[in-house]
Amino acid sequence: MIGAITGSAYVLVFAVLSPVIAVASMLDARRSARRLARADAARFDEECRAYERLVEESQREERAERDSRVPTRGMAHVTASGTPEVVRLGVARQLSSRAPDMPVSVPTARVADRERSHALLERARWHPALPVVVPRGALEVRGSGPAAHAMRERLLLEVGVSVLPSHDAAAQRPPEEPCTVIEVTSVSRMSVARPGAATVQGRPDLWSALERDRHLLALDQHSEHLPERVAWRELASLDAVGSGIPLGRDEAGTFVIDPCADGPHLLVGGTTGSGKSEFLRTLVLGWAHRSSPAELALLFVDFKGGASFLDLDTLPHALEVITDLDEATAARALSSLRAEIRRRERWLRDRGARDVRDSTAGLGRLVIVIDEYAALLASLPDLHGVIIDCAARGRSLGIHLVLCTQHPTSAVRDAIAANCAIRVSFRITDDADAAFLGAGLAPRLRALPRGRALVSDAQGLHEVQTALIDDTSITAVRDRWRSVPGGASPWVPPLPEQVTLADLERQADLERQAGLEGQAEREEPASRHTVPEADAAPAGWVFGLEDRPERQQRALARWIPRRDGPLAVLGSAGSGRTGALAAVADAATRGGCPVTVLDDDWADAMATVRALATGQPGRMLLVADDFDALVRRAGDDRVEFLRLWDDASSAVGNAGGSVAVALAPAQAQYAIIEGRFTSTLELRGARPAAGPTAARTSDVDDRPQPGRGYWQGAVVQVVMAPALPSPTRPPITTVHLDTARPLVVIARQPRRIAEALARAHPDAVVLSASEAAAQPPGGGTVALEPRVLMGDVEAWTTQWSALQTLRRTCRILLIGVDAPDVRSLLGIREQPPPLGTRVPELWLVDPEEPVVRARWALLEPSTST
Repeated sequence: MIGAITGSAYVLVFAVLSPVIAVASMLDARRSARRLARADAARFDEECRAYERLVEESQREERAERDSRVPTRGMAHVTASGTPEVVRLGVARQLSSRAPDMPVSVPTARVADRERSHALLERARWHPALPVVVPRGALEVRGSGPAAHAMRERLLLEVGVSVLPSHDAAAQRPPEEPCTVIEVTSVSRMSVARPGAATVQGRPDLWSALERDRHLLALDQHSEHLPERVAWRELASLDAVGSGIPLGRDEAGTFVIDPCADGPHLLVGGTTGSGKSEFLRTLVLGWAHRSSPAELALLFVDFKGGASFLDLDTLPHALEVITDLDEATAARALSSLRAEIRRRERWLRDRGARDVRDSTAGLGRLVIVIDEYAALLASLPDLHGVIIDCAARGRSLGIHLVLCTQHPTSAVRDAIAANCAIRVSFRITDDADAAFLGAGLAPRLRALPRGRALVSDAQGLHEVQTALIDDTSITAVRDRWRSVPGGASPWVPPLPEQVTLADLERQADLERQAGLEGQAEREEPASRHTVPEADAAPAGWVFGLEDRPERQQRALARWIPRRDGPLAVLGSAGSGRTGALAAVADAATRGGCPVTVLDDDWADAMATVRALATGQPGRMLLVADDFDALVRRAGDDRVEFLRLWDDASSAVGNAGGSVAVALAPAQAQYAIIEGRFTSTLELRGARPAAGPTAARTSDVDDRPQPGRGYWQGAVVQVVMAPALPSPTRPPITTVHLDTARPLVVIARQPRRIAEALARAHPDAVVLSASEAAAQPPGGGTVALEPRVLMGDVEAWTTQWSALQTLRRTCRILLIGVDAPDVRSLLGIREQPPPLGTRVPELWLVDPEEPVVRARWALLEPSTST
């Protein structure tokens, strides 16, 4: 019918093809659905595997957390003090308290996907092997096989546990006394029924014969008569123990160690809360009690926040407390230790002494106490080499290390541990960590109460109840040595927040006294500039103080142009980059070198650079602040400006001067710096805080005060200096109405210029461009009449021949005209100089002269023209 109505045979073709199109669409839809189903299934499978990994990780963490609460093999403290309230029986499948959320979603209604999701959720809910713990007290063990017998024997060795032999005895017990029933059916199966709780099925923890014997040995060797608390001030004969340091009490009475004779280094291990930090405090106070500040210096490194040694830093022996809260200070102080090693070696060599104990040495001992040694290396891994050097050479140089960590076996490498002859271990639950003290001591170490330690020294193994110090003891030791001067510090203090010229003068005096004067002159120049010695500044320009902890000294921060080349100061907003330029400029001025500062106005800056590049500049320091902003303002003239800058820099350098700029540390600026500035001063924000320089980077980036930065690999603080001199502005020609010859004006708005001219100079004759062309001067020259020939760009373009004739004898002013129009009207190829923005400027062309900038008082009241 449609074919009859439309009268077209094509309709019949579509009618025939319609079923084919419908079938093809249906098949394509099915193919697309299968493709999406496969993609969804793959995504679902990947999410399931990711969730399985997450569950496994969560279950490992939960197992470790539960295991840390009770001994791994059910062994508790031998004494009642500090004994856990529960005892471990084994492991069992239990509900997890840390099951992660299920991130997967079922993409289809397939039964297999739903079943897999349910299985994953069920696996996450139930941990396969969590410790089974029960309260200490009466326990009933049921079973008649070897496994039940082994469980009874194991529980008989637990503190605070009574084992009932059978259910008959339990039946005779009053009902108000609850009892946990443990039924052991095999070495891998048991059930635990607690009163009021569901029965738990699990696997028992059974001791081997070796574990049982070790535990019995720990019970036999335990010193029950040792007190649970010992006060340091009550230790007998503190001054009668020779050169030893009193630490507490053992079976023989007051226990002392002698690091100078038996050490030199100490390694301390133990779990959190076992008494390690208190031991360090006792050791430090005892050592300070025995030695004067001239004989002993203490450096505290506490990577637990710094609370362990806060009150001990008042001792006259204390140098500094370094914490993880200020990694930059930590890196700086500890990196000075390598220089301290070299200093002590030179000291002993110069005095002919082989050891710090020689009578001719006269060198005090340095004790470095590090709490949480593993955390220190994790934050500052580069310091491991310094610690190895101290451990290897400390005995003869009088350097002692006291390393304290929770995991001494894994955290302390063999190169260091081999030199730690005195080892102290508090409670340790991991057999691997206990190995640093000796084989077979793990059961005994697990049974130690808080404050109890096993100490291994040259005399053997001792069980010691370490003493506790108090404020009275610290005050007594501090007063004991109050009037005794201390020895020299192994490093100089950090740079001050502000540096003045007086600080630079004092540092210069110190360098002269140390014979460092003239060092800069002896260094080979690395710059591309070669200048006569008489025209250069051989000693450079001092702009701040350098921190050189690796040399145990400060130094004057010098920029030597003939050696270092052009200078770029990089820094973010507020970092003090302008102040750094001012400091360099002030140093140059005090050194007798003139300073030229580029104006921030683009036109003035371009004119100054062009004059230096094309002229014969004398010795000077060319300074440009916000150099990157100046380049951006150059726009299309950027390439030309940088070319002229390079020429000016070379010309100034050849005359004995140099250039210095400041710019922001954006990625785009490095193309400007590279190859153009051979030395950089990097202030805050100039480099990322990552990698091995992260700690030193934070010393700059985390400081709020301006002027802190890097110079030639060292941290520097720029001196406070007067502000930069006023910018140098090039001279600009002033236009005056000349009655001796016509003045040609090409303006964007000639009518407004004519009105202003009529008000300022009523006697002036204003002619249009067409009138000027219609009245050609006789004899081929323009008549000398007081006239102004004025028109816009279009008018003078039509009178181009007349304009070229006028150009030979008349001044031409171009006001508000674009640079391309200037080049077209004047028939020149060079780009006209940019115009300033502070006051209305124009272009001026004198006969047979290039285009220059000019000012006309007529335009200054209105900037719209």
